[in-house]
Amino acid sequence: MSEAENQLKICFETLNFLSSNVNTMSNILMAVVNHYGHQDPVAGKLAKEFNKGVTPMYTVCYSEKNARNIVQSLKESGVNCYKTYMDKGADQEPDIIVVYSSSQKDLAEKVINRYYAENLHGQAVEKSIIHDGSKGPMHKVYNLSPEQCTLFEEYCRNNGINIACDGPEKGKYSIYYQQQDKRKMEIIARRIAVDLSGESGRYLSRWIRYANENFEKINMRILHTEKNDHFFVMDPEGHELEVTPSYVKYKSDVEENKLYRSNPEFKERVNFYLAGHMQGHVLLTPEQHKELQSIQGKIAADTARLRKEFLHQIEMQQGCPQVDEIIYQDFAAKERNLENYNKEFDERSGRKRDIFEIRHENRWNASFFAFADSHGFAESVDHTTGGKELQPEEAMELYESFESGPDEDYSVEQELHRMLDENVPEAEMDEQIHEMMEELSSDSQDPEMTHS
Repeated sequence: MSEAENQLKICFETLNFLSSNVNTMSNILMAVVNHYGHQDPVAGKLAKEFNKGVTPMYTVCYSEKNARNIVQSLKESGVNCYKTYMDKGADQEPDIIVVYSSSQKDLAEKVINRYYAENLHGQAVEKSIIHDGSKGPMHKVYNLSPEQCTLFEEYCRNNGINIACDGPEKGKYSIYYQQQDKRKMEIIARRIAVDLSGESGRYLSRWIRYANENFEKINMRILHTEKNDHFFVMDPEGHELEVTPSYVKYKSDVEENKLYRSNPEFKERVNFYLAGHMQGHVLLTPEQHKELQSIQGKIAADTARLRKEFLHQIEMQQGCPQVDEIIYQDFAAKERNLENYNKEFDERSGRKRDIFEIRHENRWNASFFAFADSHGFAESVDHTTGGKELQPEEAMELYESFESGPDEDYSVEQELHRMLDENVPEAEMDEQIHEMMEELSSDSQDPEMTHS
């Protein structure tokens, strides 16, 4: 950074840039563009606007790459913007912010949302990002139970589908997704209906309820840590949070960050680590954490397996529902018969979908495989499923209970106007209109998921 930027860095520390006071934020943004206005033409334009009473706006970018690309996209769309830095304390890298004017707010937000819609994959995002990135109407699947919502989030994350989530409203959730992800979402809904059916499905519901409740308990304990309290939170992939009364320290194979409780963003950052970086949270005492490090250190080649086995045992001790052979046999039979389930879905819906188009890996299967491994038949699903009869009716009924459809009134004419406004190339426009006509036609005949 230049000397002038270092002076502003000190100014940010003094004024506390992270203050929730909007007036303070506006004053700082005005000070930034006024300071650089004489040497940067864009900062000068923004300074003139702000000095006339126009409100400064900004977006936070968490990487130089995002900031660079967003600035480029905004400039190409005719939005005046200026990049600067937001200091967050000596223990953390500064955030990068892009400043623009409220007079261009609608255009700027649309450009930013579309950038994230195109460049984020498998993320939980703001609903506006889903809306602005959708090639057609934004869709939703709604009236979901917490367990159903959790599985949709898991499969969407693993299959690169961005979603937004609303709820709970009367105990139910809604998930919003883009038009172009509709086919994959139909397949994911099929997979979830299979997952939650039968004995293994009822076990899975109990386990997800445990995991969600456990997450809330751990989160609250971190936020309200008592004096002398010291513990660790780990997940099967090796992500770790060390929690003390004065700080938390996040550690993985690629990064290590210490976050002090005095940081105004402490609550949000803790949730970001727990929900954004970690999956499957197990609370460890310092003694248990030391024991795990000792076990892993003995056989380096088996670190991942040993860690997962150790955490699974601790999790069972803490109340996680346990698998038995009946539950495992039901799970294994469903996995063996996925293709048959899919044929049944095809016959009932009149639409062919390949259930193997999506990635099926998920963290919930870990308990099934851990049970199989401990009983010596992990290598062969067929070993325990023998003549178990396929009973797809429960999965079919659950799938047909999912309610899904466009979240807004929509017409091809509206989409045509949008593409004309954005100067979409003619060939691309023709292709999108053709796809939408087919989509609207099939939706009117589609008995698969119930439509609103």
